[in-house]
Amino acid sequence: MNTVELARIYSAMQDILNIPVIFPIKDTASATLMLIKAECLHKAGVISEGEKQWVESRARIFLNAATLSLSALLSKDEARLP
Repeated sequence: MNTVELARIYSAMQDILNIPVIFPIKDTASATLMLIKAECLHKAGVISEGEKQWVESRARIFLNAATLSLSALLSKDEARLP
């Protein structure tokens, strides 16, 4: 990749409208992966703190839902125990 291509990619990363495309979160697995990706890109200076926080808040929705589902499932199992 040449400098012009890298500059174009960096510019696209900085466009807030591209954040949902760059960080596709559809389930708990992708939420976890996107948290790691956001942390790496933030440390590299590619995304801002605000963009990282956006990813974290979006991922939290999926991770909290998974936690609640697991908790409900475990509660059901405990209710069946003698």
